[in-house]
Amino acid sequence: MSQTDAITLDQAIEQTVTLLNAGDSASARLLAERALAAAPQNASAVNAMGLVEMAQHNFEAAAKLFRAAAAHAPAEPGFAVNLAYACITAGDFDEARAHLYRALELDPQNASAYQNLAWITKARPGDAIIDRIRAAIARAPEGSEPFIKLAYALGKCLDDVGDYDAAFDWFRRANECQPSRYDAARHEKFFSDLKQSFDADRIAAQKPNGFDSRKPIFIVGMPRSGSTLLEEKLCAHEGVVGLGETGDIITFSNAMAAAHPRRAPFPEWVADAPEGTLRGLGKHYVEKYSKRHPQAERLVNKALLNHAYVGLIAMMLPNAMIVETRRNPIDTCLSCYFKDLKPIHHYAIRLETLGHFYRLYADLMAHWREVLPGLATVQYEQFIDDAPGAASALLQSSGLMPKRGGGRAAPRHVQTFSAWQVKQPVYRHAVERWRNYEKHIGPLIDSLGDLA
Repeated sequence: MSQTDAITLDQAIEQTVTLLNAGDSASARLLAERALAAAPQNASAVNAMGLVEMAQHNFEAAAKLFRAAAAHAPAEPGFAVNLAYACITAGDFDEARAHLYRALELDPQNASAYQNLAWITKARPGDAIIDRIRAAIARAPEGSEPFIKLAYALGKCLDDVGDYDAAFDWFRRANECQPSRYDAARHEKFFSDLKQSFDADRIAAQKPNGFDSRKPIFIVGMPRSGSTLLEEKLCAHEGVVGLGETGDIITFSNAMAAAHPRRAPFPEWVADAPEGTLRGLGKHYVEKYSKRHPQAERLVNKALLNHAYVGLIAMMLPNAMIVETRRNPIDTCLSCYFKDLKPIHHYAIRLETLGHFYRLYADLMAHWREVLPGLATVQYEQFIDDAPGAASALLQSSGLMPKRGGGRAAPRHVQTFSAWQVKQPVYRHAVERWRNYEKHIGPLIDSLGDLA
């Protein structure tokens, strides 16, 4: 391959990653397919295609591609980390650790490897991983991406061993070295627009025109509120398929906004939607996933940001079950603060903005419960006392007679920070975890106000 071809290939791979980071996996796929067709043995092209498959929830295809990339370039630590991540989503934690330690042999400073190790490891006092992360972070420039990843990882390990003051200090440093871009006024306007756009009369008038299907179940809520555990217990039943955090509803909304004559954003475009549009969107959603999962009687979508789209979902799919997962507000917010969440959750890097956003969220959910009396709420602290029983009751209320899978359910892939936790026995030690950090979180408690 000539130098010009190599540059073109490198540019295609780089643009693929850029598009994935921007959330445009469809365009990323086109570029990745071109790169792979031009150089099918190129490890970077194979890896890029794996990233696309992972973004589109084609987990087994992604794992095969990452495995091939690592085989083509065994000295590349990044490919070992990506393969480890694929193993984590599949619940293969021992293999994941082997790949992560391999990555660290190749690159002792690899922050992503340490972050993933901390994610799937319960650290104990004296564990070597703590000292290794300390050594790595001492060499990372403060504020750099590696520093941030390592700081979250070290905070998590120190929390594991009960050194809460030191843990909080590293979580704080990880968050505060990132610039805050939270716009309180913009968020207040958006949440207010949602309540005005989706009042009880408008939803009631549109619901008869939606697509009639009881297959969809939508889990909405804040991150770290128990949604992955609920999804796991629902999907333990025959006929129930977990779709993960599929962003179809937001994708539909963005497409409608782009097609609007004035490019009206959500929720403004909904009032101008042509007759039959919302029914068509609902029909497309159900048929898309019914084709992928023809035996499914229920399709569980846990894209938590759908909490802003509850009214739209109710119009599109009036017989869908919508379930909010809810946890103690302080525990929820603090757990968000301790995680390296995606940029869309930028409110989570400051305690004050976490509390502000949570209040807006809680007010919106109160509105949804008022205008949609059938909306269900699962309280985490109660759910964990009998998670299987509570999940069965939810399915029964959706019209499906629950039947345990008896171990025959298809393997599930979990992409969230709960991927390791959800495979462990249900535990209560996360209840009122915030009390370990009470002296550090005054700004959060103050901003939550009467919700704290």
